[in-house]
Amino acid sequence: VENDSAWMTGMRVHGTNMYISNRGNNNHLDSNSVKLFKLAITSSDGSPDQTLDLGTSTFTSIDAFDLASNGTNLLFGAFHGTGGVRSGTLATAFDLTSTFTATGSLKSSGGNGVRACSWNNDGTKYYMGYGTGTNASTIRQFTAATAYTTASGDTEGTAFTSLGFNNVADISFNPDGTRLYVAEHDGFLHQYTLTTAFDTSTATSQVTVDVTDFFGNEGTSP
Repeated sequence: VENDSAWMTGMRVHGTNMYISNRGNNNHLDSNSVKLFKLAITSSDGSPDQTLDLGTSTFTSIDAFDLASNGTNLLFGAFHGTGGVRSGTLATAFDLTSTFTATGSLKSSGGNGVRACSWNNDGTKYYMGYGTGTNASTIRQFTAATAYTTASGDTEGTAFTSLGFNNVADISFNPDGTRLYVAEHDGFLHQYTLTTAFDTSTATSQVTVDVTDFFGNEGTSP
């Protein structure tokens, strides 16, 4: 799939469909740039079957997103504008043409540009990731007071700070939360074992896959 007029910032696969986020052409945002697309994996021309245009009133940009396995609950991360994550819902599961509602409130990243975000398996936790300097990144985890809803007062757990690379591009988990997958902006994939399910601070046993021959990585999906 290729789109010369947009910057793909995230990707999730559910069944036979992909969901892709876009934040506009070469960093320049406009009133129609904050979008999600749904297209069949078998699409011959890469044309989207459905599009959700969020405008820029609720989300200044989409630099990361996650769609929960229930197909209803969305999580968005913003690098540009006010950095942080915010939740939203689709009225009909996996249907980008159904009514979208922004929920909760922004959970700020403290001025850091978020490039990765994810729910856990039941929406009781969510995560944001970003670069913190040269060869340094962090993944922060939060407990949601209300499942699948972000709030400024949600409790933060212990951050995963021993990431020796710049700019986390995406994060995702295996179904039982014992594996964490991290995409690096420079084109590497990292796998970590979590000794406590969905607790990113317990990450150990890193395995790295080099995919730089293909592309710089902006998104991954298990």
